[in-house]
Amino acid sequence: MSKQGVKLETRNPDFTPMPAFMRGDGPRLACSDQSVRPLFNPDKNGHEGARMVAKAKAICTEGPCPFLVECRKWATDNNQRGVWGGTSEYERHGFKRRKREYADAA
Repeated sequence: MSKQGVKLETRNPDFTPMPAFMRGDGPRLACSDQSVRPLFNPDKNGHEGARMVAKAKAICTEGPCPFLVECRKWATDNNQRGVWGGTSEYERHGFKRRKREYADAA
């Protein structure tokens, strides 16, 4: 309750907590380096934005990241922007669309 007696919403019912591997209690991941974070959510369009997305995807697939699939699934399920699990939001939108189309056809 606030001072005015209005109940404050303490939790968004649509909120999905970040997976453990993203909270920092797991292994140090290349994408967690603050110097590369802007690559994963580029604010640029055109060629510069495409280069940033390509660099972020390369960071995901180097090694490869042990959480690639889990990260991609979490981002797809939660409509995240930017690069997650080696995929862009445009690619993940396509995954969801094809999944819906397949379910509708079944």
